[in-house]
Amino acid sequence: MISAFQAVYGSLFHITRHSERSGATHVDTLDFALSSTRHSERSGATHVDTLGLPSTRHPERSEESFNEILRLKPQDDVYHPTPSTFDKNRRAAFTLAEVLITLGIIGVVAALTIPTLISNYQQFVLNVQFKKTYSLITQTVDNVNLDFGYLPQCYYSNNNMSNAVSNECEKFYESFFNKLKVVQYCENKAYEKNCIPKYKGYDTVANENNPDAEVPEGYESYGDYASKGCTGFREEYILNSSKVFVVSSGEIFIPYTVPHWMAPILAVDINGKKGPNKWGYDIFTFARISDGNKVWYGPSACTAIEKGGNSTETMLKKLQENKL
Repeated sequence: MISAFQAVYGSLFHITRHSERSGATHVDTLDFALSSTRHSERSGATHVDTLGLPSTRHPERSEESFNEILRLKPQDDVYHPTPSTFDKNRRAAFTLAEVLITLGIIGVVAALTIPTLISNYQQFVLNVQFKKTYSLITQTVDNVNLDFGYLPQCYYSNNNMSNAVSNECEKFYESFFNKLKVVQYCENKAYEKNCIPKYKGYDTVANENNPDAEVPEGYESYGDYASKGCTGFREEYILNSSKVFVVSSGEIFIPYTVPHWMAPILAVDINGKKGPNKWGYDIFTFARISDGNKVWYGPSACTAIEKGGNSTETMLKKLQENKL
């Protein structure tokens, strides 16, 4: 005869299998099985079963059921728990500390890279504007030369900055600016009349670039000494005495002028009143040069370069090498 333990075990197994099929949880099955066992012990019987489960009152049935248990495959009698509804709805997430650390890293990287990106973009914009302005100058000069039918007498001969031919400079620039469509003109006091922003001059930049330079005797500052051959581009002269032409395309042109003389030199703010309004960034000087057969605008000796800027010569070289 099958033992009482076997009968109880058989009942427990059948209850468990039935529970799994009906969708009940493991805990419920176990509790029911144990309560059934306890009831059996209290009733004095090996097993009390109203569900048709095996008991010792029918030993042949109990033995058959027990043998059936032994023939079950492993996957049939092993409980495989399934995630609860709460577990199924859970999603992986970052902790607050992880989020704050990540944001901190992003902030540091941004602080290191964004200024460089902005600076590179600004330089790119200025390079494009330089090309545009230089093309505008050369095309306008060609048109003026066609109108004259010859090379107007306003140039430096063969790159010799001390050999200026300036007999027709005033006439040349009159035709030049007429073709550029001047929208604002200041004969003097250009800064006061809002033709220009407050530019630094050759002398001011020289002082800033050489703060410890010895001041030669007879000069108030090193800048006065450095700009002695370019007085038309000293700060005080630009702001109060220079002729200034603002053209429809936005550029600001300042011909080099001193009393009773206009030289074949132009200072140009390539993007007008927009910043940074600094020499070597958006302000450049060009000299009109001729070899007797053709004329072009090249770098001028009267030029200032603020810290970090480029000379006209450097910009023209990059332009020729298609590096702008």
